[in-house]
Order: sequence, then structure tokens, then C-alpha cells
Amino acid sequence: MTGKKIPARNLISIILIGLMVVLLTECKEITIEEQNIYSDSLSDNPNLSGLSNRIIKQLGEDLVTADLSVHQATIIQQGALQEVDTQDLSDSDNIVLIAPAVMKGAQQAIGSSQADTLILDEKLRVIEIILKCVTKLLPHEVTQNALIKLGTNRNTANSSSLLRNTKETVYQQIYSSLAEVVIQNLDEAGIGVADAVSATQTLICSLISTLSTAGVEESMVTEVIKLIIKNAVSSLDEGGVEPADLGDGIRSIIIGTLQGLQSCGMNQEDLMALDGILTTGSIEGMFNGGVLAEEGDYYAELITLVVLEAFETQGVSEETLSLMEDYLIGVAAMALETAFLTLKEGSSIWGQMMWGIGKWG
Repeated sequence: MTGKKIPARNLISIILIGLMVVLLTECKEITIEEQNIYSDSLSDNPNLSGLSNRIIKQLGEDLVTADLSVHQATIIQQGALQEVDTQDLSDSDNIVLIAPAVMKGAQQAIGSSQADTLILDEKLRVIEIILKCVTKLLPHEVTQNALIKLGTNRNTANSSSLLRNTKETVYQQIYSSLAEVVIQNLDEAGIGVADAVSATQTLICSLISTLSTAGVEESMVTEVIKLIIKNAVSSLDEGGVEPADLGDGIRSIIIGTLQGLQSCGMNQEDLMALDGILTTGSIEGMFNGGVLAEEGDYYAELITLVVLEAFETQGVSEETLSLMEDYLIGVAAMALETAFLTLKEGSSIWGQMMWGIGKWG
């Protein structure tokens, strides 16, 4: 029996396809082998134990799953491990201290000479992965931390209320620290001055969006949000945001906060109820960040305008915005008064607050 001859062109195509299959198979085997080596090296690391061990090992797995190379994932893990060790937390189970330590070390490692081959969007994606990883265990770990803080009080008649209040405090401590670390280390992550403001909006949105999965209850959100905003604003300068861009930095934090809350399923009515918190948190953070007392009225006006603009983009009516404006002028006045008293720069600035009336009509 005679068979048809395969044309030379088709034969070459078949051979090339066969070679590609072999190469792809070999690459896959190498990847699996690298991952096994990577996993073994983690298991054998004597510095990894307890809570930090679980978080850092999980971080490596999450990074590799997100298509980072084993090499890149290991560098980021090593950065987290080094920071945990520097803060003497290797054997600790205190999530309040470990979460920001892992975040700081991992984020700084992104900008190291060995890992700094990622473009901006990739760096932001990696930081988001780190944030999700360090907050993934919070529902369990916050409860455990709160129970330890309560001690024998956990068995009292009002133990349920005490536990909830203690958990709220723990969440406040963790999220305020994470906000500070994320913004302070923008430049260390290799994010330049030109991109600092836009990166701030993206990362604050990412941080806020973890609240629902981290176990933060609805009744806890308000104060947690305020502290996130306060610490983020106060950290803008250290993160590489230029003084001339401070207003834009604050705007990015406010908008990022609203976007993050929307991703958690918060509706417009609930968002509007946070207008005072957005204003107060920003003003308090502004002073903590080193803004001079004589600049307070300028930035308070700016912050109030930014909050109103943010809600305008949400489709809030002009009539409602006008009512919000009157309310926020009073909120800003009180926040400035408190800040000035704290700084001992003066006893009253109520007269200075008339700048806001009628300026946004």
C-alpha cells in the first residue's frame, strides 16, 4: 500500500510544533522544580516560626500564584523576614506588630536592586497582594489578640461587649499602622516622585477594600477609616510626595478611600455619612505630617473642597452638596481648633474660618 507523501512545508511545521511542545514541557518541569526548591527552603528556614512563618510562607505562595518568578517572590519574602527579625518578632504571635512589619519589609524589598525590574503597575499589584496577604488572617488573629488583652475579663457578664470593643481597638492599631507603612515606603518600593500621588490613590483603595474580608464590622468602620486617612496623610511627605503636591496627595487619599469603600459594597448614603470623618481625618493627618499652623486654614479649605468634589463625582445633587458644605465648614473649624490647641499654637481660630462661607456657591 502506498501512502501520500507529506509535503516538505507541512513536515517542517510538524517538526517545529513537536519541538515547541518539548520545550514547553521542559520549562514547566523547571518551574515545578524551582517551586519545590522554593518550598523546601522555606520549610528549612530556622528563622520562620509561629505567626510570621504562616504569613510569609503564604505571601510567597500568593506571589508565585500571581505569576511572579520564584526569584522575585523569594526576594520579597526575605525582605519581610529581615524586617520581622530586625524588630525581634520572629517568635511573636502579636498580629498588631507583625502585620505592619511584614508589610514594611516586603514593600521595601520591591525596590531593591535585585527585584526592581517591575514596572509601576506591577509594583502596585505586588503591594496589593502583600496587603491582602497580611490582612487575610485578621479575622482569627484579631480575635485571639483581643482575648489575650482581655485576660480574665473574658469571663465577665459583659464579656461580649468588651471583646467587640477590644477587637475594634486592635483593628484600629493594625490599619493605622498599615496605612502609615504603605505610604511611607512608596519611594523604597521604587515608586518615583512623579508617580507618588497616583500610587497613593491606588494603594489606599486597595487597603480600604480589605476591610470586609479582614473582619472589620460595620460599626467599627468609621473610626478605622478616620485613622487610615489620618496616618496616610501624615505620611505623604516621607513617601516622596513633594510639598507642592500635598493637596493632590490628600485628594488621592480621599478619592481612594471612597473607591475602596464602594468596592466593599457601601452605598452612596453610607458614604455621605462619612463626609465629616474624611474631613477630620485629613486635617488631623495634615498637622501630624508637619504642616505649619499658619497654613492650616488654607489646607482646611482645600480638604473641604476636595471632599465636596469627591461626592459631586458620585452624583450627589447640588442641593445636598450645599448642605454638606455648611456642615463641613463647621467640622473643619472644630478639627482646626483641636489641632491648634494640641500644637499649643493658639487658643481660638474660629474667626479664621469665615473663609469658607459662600466660596463654593
